[in-house]
Amino acid sequence: MKAAVSDQELAEIYTPTVKERSFARQHGRTPAARGALLILLKTVQRLGYFVSLKAVPKSITSHILACDDLSHLALSRLREYDRSGGVRQRMLDAIRQQVGIKAFTVEGKAVVRDLAREAATTKQDLADIINVVIEELVRQRFELPGFSTLQRTARQARSQVNTGFFRTLNAALTEQQKQEFDRLLHVPDDSPHTSWHKLKQEPKKPTNTEVKKYLQHLEWLQGWCQRLPAVDHIPAAKYHHFILEARALDAANIKAMQSTKRYALMILLVHAQLRRAMDDAVDIFVRKMRNIKTKAEARSRLSATAERIDRDFPENEHAVFNGEELVIRKHRRTAPPDGLAEIDKQLSLNLPEKNILDILVEAEKWLGLHKRFGPLSGYESKLEDPRTHARTAWLSPCASWGASSARCLSSTGCKA
Repeated sequence: MKAAVSDQELAEIYTPTVKERSFARQHGRTPAARGALLILLKTVQRLGYFVSLKAVPKSITSHILACDDLSHLALSRLREYDRSGGVRQRMLDAIRQQVGIKAFTVEGKAVVRDLAREAATTKQDLADIINVVIEELVRQRFELPGFSTLQRTARQARSQVNTGFFRTLNAALTEQQKQEFDRLLHVPDDSPHTSWHKLKQEPKKPTNTEVKKYLQHLEWLQGWCQRLPAVDHIPAAKYHHFILEARALDAANIKAMQSTKRYALMILLVHAQLRRAMDDAVDIFVRKMRNIKTKAEARSRLSATAERIDRDFPENEHAVFNGEELVIRKHRRTAPPDGLAEIDKQLSLNLPEKNILDILVEAEKWLGLHKRFGPLSGYESKLEDPRTHARTAWLSPCASWGASSARCLSSTGCKA
C-alpha cells in the first residue's frame, strides 16, 4: 500500500459507510476491536486480500478511525490484533461474510492452477497470465493470494505449456532430421561459420550477385521447411517469443540446451526465416522493379526532350549549323522599360551615398562574421577593429569592384 494518499482517495476509498460502522459495532466489543474491524474491512475492499494492521499507512488508519470517533485509540493497541491469532481469524471470517468473498484455501489453489494453465496456452508474459488469474479470482469472489503464489503458479503453468509445444514438435521429427539439425551447429571445413549462422542470414543490398545468392538461400530454406512439421498451431504470442529466443542464441548456446527445446526452437526458426526470406525476396523484387521503372522514366524524359529540341530546332534563331559546326548566336538585348532611366536618376539624386565599408561593418556587428575568419595557422585573429577586419576580409581582395572600393579604401588610408 502506498504511504502517500490524497484527501480525495481517503474520502472516496477509505471512508466507512453507516452500514459498515454498524457492522463494526456489532462484531467489535471494544473501541479497539471496532477500529481494527473497520481498517481490515476497508483495506480488503481496496486490495482484495488482508494485510496486517501494522502494514497500513498511518494516514489511512487515522482517517478510518476519525470517521467513527476513534481517533483517541493508540496505534499500538490496534496492532495487538496482529498477534492475537484466534481473535484476528474471527474478525477475518466476519469480514469475508460481510464483503462476500471466499477464503483462499485448497479450492482456491486448484482454481489458480487451472486458470494459469489455461491462460498460459495463449500468453507468454507472466504479467499477462497473472492478470487473467486475478480477474477470474475477483469474478469468482475469492480472496486474492500473495503475489509470490501467483507468480510461482504462473511460471510453472507457462513452463508446462511450453514444454508441451516442444514435445509435440519433437515427436514429428525423424532421427535423420535431428542429425541434420545437429550438423547445422558444427563449423564445416570450408566455412568460418556454422550453418546455424547461415540460417539467420539477412538480405544485403540487392545487387545482381547478392540477389542470386539470396534466392539460393531461399531455395535452401524451402527445402528444409518442406520436410519439417507445421507450426501454425502455436499461438502468436508464444511463436514470436520462441523466435526471438532462437535468433538470440548462437550455435554454442543452443547446443548446450536440452534437446527437446533445442530441436523445437530450430524447427520454429527455420519456418520463421522462410517467412521472412519470402517477404525480403518480395521487397528486393519491388526495389529492383522500382529502379527499372525509374531508369525507364528517365530515358523516356530524355527521349522526349531530344525529340522536342529536334522538332523546334529549325525555328531556333539562336542556334544554326555552319556546315557541320553548331554556332550559338547571342541573344538580342531586350530594350529597358520606359522610365527606368528616370527612376535610376531620381534614386541617385535622393539617396545619400553610403560607404560600402560602413555597410560591411554594420553587417559584421549584426552577424559576427569575424568569428568565421582567421589566419591559416589556426590561431585566433588579432584584428580587433571591425573596419579593419571588413577591409581585410572583403575589400582588399575585391579591387575589381572599381570606384566604390577605391573610395572606401582611400577613406581609410589604404590602397587596393
